[in-house]
Amino acid sequence: MTAPEVDELDVRDMRLLAQGHDAALNDLVERHAGRLFQYLVRCLQNEDDASDLAQETFARVYAHRLAYDPRRRFSTWLYAIASNLVKDHYRWRSRHPTVSIEENVGHSDRGSDSAGVLSYHEFNAAGMTFGVLFTDWRDSSEELAWAQSQLDGNGGIPTILVSHEILAPNSANPSVPNESNHGLLLWQELINENDQVFMSINGHNQGTAWRVQQNAFGNEVLQMVVDYQFTPFNGAGYLRELVFDTDADKIYASTFVAVDRSRSMDMVAGYEGGCAPRWRSSSAG
Repeated sequence: MTAPEVDELDVRDMRLLAQGHDAALNDLVERHAGRLFQYLVRCLQNEDDASDLAQETFARVYAHRLAYDPRRRFSTWLYAIASNLVKDHYRWRSRHPTVSIEENVGHSDRGSDSAGVLSYHEFNAAGMTFGVLFTDWRDSSEELAWAQSQLDGNGGIPTILVSHEILAPNSANPSVPNESNHGLLLWQELINENDQVFMSINGHNQGTAWRVQQNAFGNEVLQMVVDYQFTPFNGAGYLRELVFDTDADKIYASTFVAVDRSRSMDMVAGYEGGCAPRWRSSSAG
């Protein structure tokens, strides 16, 4: 018995994809991504742009999976999508000359630990300064001490703690997410006793969930897990966006889904928290 031809495999996988078997996309990517990437490199003369457009090409395949005509070779359809994206890319570049990010975004890198694993950053929004503290997956006592030194040295700046693992979705009780041992350690060592930390964000555990905890000062801390790694493309290009409405004392969250260009309001939509007064007090000082 001979092995099926590539075209037959492509038709099979597109049929499976149309039936809701998203894993079939991985097989299509495995068969075609290498040559597609090389084609895009030749067209764009830039590997980073080629990588981005290769991902976008397969995102379009997924988004238009129901429109695929099995009488047409999949590779022909795939490269037609890629070629159109190349044309769109050059049109966009002609209208949007490259500029430095630093010239347009109020962001600064304030430093990292000696190993370059932990880091602290600041950004400006709505006339205020916010801090973002990144920590490791399993922080050592030395790393925790470095993180604390950043909070001490930037006291009064409302800060978001971003770490690999803190919370996990709880399928048995979605409104009460699970907390890992390391998440508890971070709460005890960095969050609870540092009133400037008003939010924590983590991944590692597939899914989304959130909770509000009261810290040692009686103020609320919003904690969320955001992880899309088991969706197509190891995340489907999902992007969580947070909007801080300091006038209304609210935080809004939405998630942009690249594969179908959709946006949905998410778990913490309209959260009203005690962190808002801390924004004002810190920005006034």
